[in-house]
Amino acid sequence: MYVKVNKQSLADALDKIFVTVSKSLKSIPGASAVRIVFKDNRLIFYGRSRNDSIMVSVPLEETNGTDCYFGVSCVDLKRLIDTFDSEEKSVLLIYDNTIIDGPIPLCVKYGLSMFNLWTLSPEHMSPIEDFASTKYSPLDLNEFLLGLRAVSYCMNPDKDAMNGTCVDDNYLAATDGLRLSIYRNTQLKLGDPNQKILIPPESVVRMLTIFRGSKGEIESYTLDNSTLTILKDKVCYRTRLGAAKFPPYESILPKDKAVTCSTQKKEVLASLGRITAMSNMVAATAKISIFPHRSEMEIFTKTDKGTVEDYMEIECDGPDVVFQMNPKFMTDTIKRLQGDMVVFSLRFNNKGALSGFVEISEGPHSNFLMPIKEV
Repeated sequence: MYVKVNKQSLADALDKIFVTVSKSLKSIPGASAVRIVFKDNRLIFYGRSRNDSIMVSVPLEETNGTDCYFGVSCVDLKRLIDTFDSEEKSVLLIYDNTIIDGPIPLCVKYGLSMFNLWTLSPEHMSPIEDFASTKYSPLDLNEFLLGLRAVSYCMNPDKDAMNGTCVDDNYLAATDGLRLSIYRNTQLKLGDPNQKILIPPESVVRMLTIFRGSKGEIESYTLDNSTLTILKDKVCYRTRLGAAKFPPYESILPKDKAVTCSTQKKEVLASLGRITAMSNMVAATAKISIFPHRSEMEIFTKTDKGTVEDYMEIECDGPDVVFQMNPKFMTDTIKRLQGDMVVFSLRFNNKGALSGFVEISEGPHSNFLMPIKEV
């Protein structure tokens, strides 16, 4: 029995499977195996990790096979496919499903080369999850991934209550305790305004990798209290949601009017780059001084090599203000913005001192950075 498939389609499927199982290679024996299912003239690859699972269908070019189910090392099969050159476009998977007791032999044939691989029988593998029996809702996958990419830079994998990206009916949100990033949620609807789900950090990274290159097609998703499933073309991806309760970030969102200052994105990034280049101290702080009457912003820091001062033009309508902040935090945030301008929103208490957060926002994306201390 054999199945003939396109080499590139097979390589793409294994790349997505490997992203899912790679961290389980040592922690879960057998989890690094890719399940190969041939059923109803369809070839399906299935992989799983501790929290996530993925199923990828590969189009058939030719077959004379009958139904079968076995497993093979994802690492071995991926390494093998990656060595194949592009001259031959098809790969043959040859198997013998007449064996009742024991694993099904698998031979991979590419051109004149043949490779025999050890396989696992079904009793040594966990069963495949059911992706087809759930009801799916429309999903603008490109917009959802844009939101995940925007906020995920400040996920904190070390603190349970901040571990991952929070989703509710209003926002996607992530925080590390010093920064909060939120993106207006127009995609995943939970139905309950008080409900929140938490997508683990590794699952966020996997989704951004597996669905990389989406071009705005309307895909599908299904969501319950424990899992999120995304269906795209021939890929089904499911992640188990985190159990920790995300901090009540809504309580710190400012409601009062802010003083805004704007400057060119490339100028402020260049200035911050010069500041950080002069210091090898990761946690070094910079003093940010805003002078509206001079239409000028000054960034100053002391480093192990001396002092650094940098200036740029700004537009601002508020009072003079001076505060300190980690320049790396500012750089990480500003790089996530899509436009050419950076707008800083500042709020002051009754005594005229900076209070709360420095907000850097653009469209549906808002970031709140806590000054280290006022000067």
